[in-house]
Amino acid sequence: MKLDEIFDKAQELAEQNGFDRVDLVKDDFISDYGKGYLFKITSFNENSLSDDDGLEQFIFIDPTTGFSTIIRTLIN
Repeated sequence: MKLDEIFDKAQELAEQNGFDRVDLVKDDFISDYGKGYLFKITSFNENSLSDDDGLEQFIFIDPTTGFSTIIRTLIN
């Protein structure tokens, strides 16, 4: 996948879940899902996944397989 395709996929996944903004955090992020792109997602919409619980939301995309997921984690 090309970078613009990856960004479009991240934006689409974010919008499907009520998020407004996608920012690339890391392009060589290693996770349990593999190595790929990590995007921070934020929302100004009250109907999205809430970040009031102290969790931050990210989208992980593996450019080799196209696998994507939302990761919610507590950041200290």
